Amino acid sequence: MFEYSVIPELSNLTLEAFIERLKASAEVDGIVLLGTTKGSLADSSDHDIGIVLTNPPIPLWVGLTSLDGRLTDLIFLGTSVFESLSSLESAQDSAPARAMAIRMLMSGAVVFDRRGLLHKVADQALQSIDFRTGGPKLYHYWFKVNYDRLQNARMVSSEDPDYRHALALRLAYSVLEAVVHYFDFRGLEWLGEKNALRYLRENDRKFYRTLVDCLSQTDLDEKFKLYEELAELSTEPVGGLAPAGATILEFQEGYEIDAETVSQAHAYFKEIVGHGKPG
Repeated sequence: MFEYSVIPELSNLTLEAFIERLKASAEVDGIVLLGTTKGSLADSSDHDIGIVLTNPPIPLWVGLTSLDGRLTDLIFLGTSVFESLSSLESAQDSAPARAMAIRMLMSGAVVFDRRGLLHKVADQALQSIDFRTGGPKLYHYWFKVNYDRLQNARMVSSEDPDYRHALALRLAYSVLEAVVHYFDFRGLEWLGEKNALRYLRENDRKFYRTLVDCLSQTDLDEKFKLYEELAELSTEPVGGLAPAGATILEFQEGYEIDAETVSQAHAYFKEIVGHGKPG
């Protein structure tokens, strides 16, 4: 059985009182408010709080609790993560923890900074980091969108109930990936689903309308058609989807790739399958 904690007084604490409790702990080096927590809260809003720990003995990452009757997301990072940003040249090279640290500093509100570390990193290290999205990660994202689209297209033609239900499950994450990578392909920061919808509504009505129609569509075949349109629109900045019948190739994790590597891989693939030789 997995363990959880029940701390009754937390659910009655205000955000301000919770912050004061955190400040009183020598383990806490900083506090950052994220999302709507740093501004005005709607009735359905949750709290998002980044907690910077001095030397955490356990590698905590994410927690979920309740404050003042609101669901509360907790994100834990060690000070060493922020200190490491000074040697980071590109945001594309950042591990998940460092990527979250960058997001905290760029879009969060620092409400406590015991040693001034967060402000120092924000003022100095972030200025030298290249935030352009590109290269290997974009290729991986492009491959994934194409892979999912082709597999989904294979399944949509089946009348087998198991295939139909599997497709419904696949579309649940395939649509989300097309939306998330829409932002990656355009060099835009992902700030969560609500902010993404607001951005699309204001800046890309075609994509937004297609997405809303797809989300509300109950007919599986029609939902797939709308998803396919989303995938095409999402990948436009990187050349769109691969055409039907095309071969696409992915690489082992950690392998350094660029455009030349991809070209060499396709040349090698053609060689081993005997491309150009009589059948």
